[in-house]
Order: sequence, then structure tokens, then C-alpha cells
Amino acid sequence: MAAGQTSWSWSPPPGRCTRPARCPVTRFRWRQGSPRSLSCYIRLEAAVRALEAGLADAASEAGSAASVARVGPLLTVFFRPKVPLDAAEAFDADRAAYARFFGSMLDQGVLLPPSQFEAWFPSMAHRPAEIEATIAAARIAFKESAP
Repeated sequence: MAAGQTSWSWSPPPGRCTRPARCPVTRFRWRQGSPRSLSCYIRLEAAVRALEAGLADAASEAGSAASVARVGPLLTVFFRPKVPLDAAEAFDADRAAYARFFGSMLDQGVLLPPSQFEAWFPSMAHRPAEIEATIAAARIAFKESAP
């Protein structure tokens, strides 16, 4: 690393565009996007949407007062009727029910964040089989997490 640079800084090689946003090739790539990367994100969105809907359906079928909070591909389950909008509402959620839900999911081989205040991170590695297995495990876990 050159003097004065930090580990996150970047310097272009000599003769290369020093302002990537102004490079014609970069602008074209940003506008067009890579077909491969776009299809990956379309698949990810579809998988997360299916997971969100499946979790909500599983909670409803079990008669659980749970809601699924989602932003982009990140989501989590709160044991309260509506998605919390602030910290006070999040703390009103039934944390003991989440602990039971977490334990049941773990017993079924699905590792979730141990706190409902942490997000699930579905990724492109989660294929339809993993999404369906997670929803199937959640159907059982929602029933077992009832008080």
C-alpha cells in the first residue's frame, strides 16, 4: 500500500479513468447492468418474497400473533400483531415466544439469529428447496411457540 492510502482507498492504474462515474464504459455498465447480476437479484427478490409470504401464512395458520418485517432482502419475525415501526414497539414484541420459535427452528436444522432484533440474511445461495424447508419448519415452530 502506498504512503497515505488506507485499506479502503483505491487508485486507478496509470492511464485509466480516475473518475469511474465519468468513464463511458462504467456509465454504460451502470445503465445496462450485467444480465447475470440482474437475474440473480430477480431470483433473490422472488425467494425472499416467497419466504416472507410463507412465514406470514405459517404464523396465520398456527394462530400466532406474529408479523414479518422486511426491508429489501433482509427480514425478521416479531411476535406481535403488526410490524413494529420503532424501538418501543419492537420491545413490546413477545421475546419469549421468539426464543421458543428459535429453539424449535434450531431443533429442525434451521439456524436463525438468536434475537428477533437481528435480521435474517437470505442470499442467492438459498434456493427454492431451502426456502420451502424453512417455511415447513416454521409451520411447526409457530405452533410450538404458542404460549
